[in-house]
Amino acid sequence: MKRNLEIGALNGVWKRNGHEIKIYCVDDISDGNLNAAVVVLNLKSDSLRVDWSQISG
Repeated sequence: MKRNLEIGALNGVWKRNGHEIKIYCVDDISDGNLNAAVVVLNLKSDSLRVDWSQISG
């Protein structure tokens, strides 16, 4: 099975609320796909969550 490494630029805005940081972004991946994502960093529990959806591709 051949795997390819894709490269993309992450563009968006972020907002901090106490110990939680939310990043709202759109990324343009080198395979032609465009994705929207919400990244949640929790500094208190040292956790990371990513919710994303493919917009086009």
